[in-house]
Amino acid sequence: MRIENASPSPGNAVNRGVALSTAPNVAVMIDGARMTTPGVIARALELLERFPNPVVSTIALHLGPEVQFRAMVKGYDRAEEDRLLETIGWPSAGYRLFEIGVLAPSSRKGWFAPLAESNLVFMPRAAFDRLGGMDEQFAIRGGGFVNLDFYKRACEQSASQLFCLLGEATFHQIHGGVMTNRPEELARAELEDYNLEYERIRQKPFERSPRMHMLYGEARPEAMQLVRDTAELMLVAS
Repeated sequence: MRIENASPSPGNAVNRGVALSTAPNVAVMIDGARMTTPGVIARALELLERFPNPVVSTIALHLGPEVQFRAMVKGYDRAEEDRLLETIGWPSAGYRLFEIGVLAPSSRKGWFAPLAESNLVFMPRAAFDRLGGMDEQFAIRGGGFVNLDFYKRACEQSASQLFCLLGEATFHQIHGGVMTNRPEELARAELEDYNLEYERIRQKPFERSPRMHMLYGEARPEAMQLVRDTAELMLVAS
């Protein structure tokens, strides 16, 4: 579906897409420039079938040697990303994406701490409707904190069961994104605009929900280094 005179925020497009859906469950990936590990849909469906009101999240990584707003100023580009993907034999070995990715700031402690957002989240369609979907008041370029706001509100549903898929993730591709693919100094200014819009809409600064998710899935061998690194990070923090 082509949306004429579309908003610079993707929130409206997400809401319209979900409104057209007919299935009892929905999956929202607000940023299409992402790859996923192979098991996300199967594992999410298991939870959607077993629990009455699950919210199923995934952690986010960037492809490349470091987060992309830093890597790109050192020469990381699409050609280098394609080369990295060739080294792991993608797509035949989808879990090897963990070998060429680093955690995004919103998932800085991996599976073992509350997330600021989920870039691929599953829930019953009825739950999405109860939330009112994405809040279209977030109209700044790229949507600002529209996805963070949506995920936080989903976490705050008292009757929901909050899960994160252990051993699964999404991986951001370099594509000239508003925040992830801008030099760090420019991204800071963009982030300030995002914060100001959030405070205007919610009348308070953004803070990620403190609610901890339950983990579901398995720590596959390809993800074990990330499991170890993030577990050690949590031990140091405690």
